[in-house]
Amino acid sequence: MSFHYKFLLNQALNQPTITKSQTGSPIPRSSIDLGGLFKQFSNPEGLLTIDGLIFILLVLRFVGGGKGKITTGKVCGVAEKLAATQLALKQIKERKHNKVCL
Repeated sequence: MSFHYKFLLNQALNQPTITKSQTGSPIPRSSIDLGGLFKQFSNPEGLLTIDGLIFILLVLRFVGGGKGKITTGKVCGVAEKLAATQLALKQIKERKHNKVCL
């Protein structure tokens, strides 16, 4: 091997590696800045507010044992709708008032 090839081979083996480094902050995983929220609520009033909200959520979770239904109902067919309409029209024509109300 000649001197020129030895020099190139040596230079290729001893070449420093170049790495990229980012100078900015890391990309957040979500749009909510939890670190900023913790800094904002890191006083006694903020901690009391957070504790109060957590307490209310826990109470609502364990006390609210009902099904939470607002209404009940069923799906009916065309025949049931027609029967209900006929009954409603019949009641309108009769004009019979409830004795308890009057």
